[in-house]
Amino acid sequence: MLTAAAEVFVISGVDTPIRRIAARAGVGTATIYRYFPTRADLVTAVHHHRIEECAEAGPSPPAGADSPFEALRQWADLFDPRYSPRRLIGLLLEGLRSVSEPRS
Repeated sequence: MLTAAAEVFVISGVDTPIRRIAARAGVGTATIYRYFPTRADLVTAVHHHRIEECAEAGPSPPAGADSPFEALRQWADLFDPRYSPRRLIGLLLEGLRSVSEPRS
């Protein structure tokens, strides 16, 4: 579910309907809400999941990296090959900010 959510967030932003994430993950919306009662919970879990993936990959250089730059690029692609980690982190932080601000 977290990988599907991350993919949808990158494509459509963190305000995308939960049903779109559920469809991508192959589950119902109730399953998403069972594990993540709020959007902020889901966004936080996605962010932590991606950080854990990068941390696990960090100790050893990626296979086939011919230079430090290439190794860094491959490591950064763990977030999403179409977007830089900075872009994804920005989207996730934007989503956290939007769901934590009081609505008028």
